[in-house]
Amino acid sequence: IGKPDSWLDPSYLGTLLETHGVNSLWGVPSPFALLMDGAGGVLPASLTDLHFSGEALPPQLVRRIFKNKHVELFNPYGPAEVTINSHAHTVETNDTTSASVPIGVALPNTTGYLLDEHRMAVPVGVAGELYLGGRKVTRGYIGRDDLTHQSIMGVASLSDGGERLYKTGDRVRWLVDGALDFLGRVDFQIKLNGQRIETGEIESVLRGVHGVNDTLVVLQGGGPSAQPARLVAYVLPMDAHEAGARQACNASLPKYMAPSAYVSLAAWPLNTSGK
Repeated sequence: IGKPDSWLDPSYLGTLLETHGVNSLWGVPSPFALLMDGAGGVLPASLTDLHFSGEALPPQLVRRIFKNKHVELFNPYGPAEVTINSHAHTVETNDTTSASVPIGVALPNTTGYLLDEHRMAVPVGVAGELYLGGRKVTRGYIGRDDLTHQSIMGVASLSDGGERLYKTGDRVRWLVDGALDFLGRVDFQIKLNGQRIETGEIESVLRGVHGVNDTLVVLQGGGPSAQPARLVAYVLPMDAHEAGARQACNASLPKYMAPSAYVSLAAWPLNTSGK
């Protein structure tokens, strides 16, 4: 058993895997990317399968992992309100060429609906918010009736006899094979100078730039701040070429969606759970 917060110490975690010949590892993508940085991208020969959850799995990280031919990779998905896991996807090589890695198909005792803002079902390929049902959905939050009523609901019209549904706040779309593709959070939609913007669309463009491993676009300023609102793109790694990122955004996006500033970082700041 590793020490507490092992995920936040890549050197310690790498040594632990090597020393004990660990076969299977379940964790969060961001700190694992740091482990790979420290190991030069080479994973222990004993490690045969990886399971990542807790945040979106970047295709760039998948490409690095798949250079280790002995490793299988799985991308499970699910919030705590649905007993942790609701969907899972076995990651394939062709997933590395997409903007996102699918979260897969529903696990047993799980149902799912993709609904628009009017809670009407959306067709294959169209983005909607994911509502999860089935026996695993929690009854609510202890001492938080307001949050329960906001997120846990009974919907009789969607299935025989009705069921509890959890409003995840995640934007997804059906793929033709019945799997789900994760697109981001519904509450990540921002409004800048009257224009509604999905920051995930900007991030997809930036992730396609040579030398960019990962990125996050945020809205800064505005409101009570004295600074005017603007889009800022944070980019990994530190030596990512700003000119290439700026050129890609200007060429692929409307002017109002192009970030005003680009900040390169050596690594993401992580919280205590490694996210």
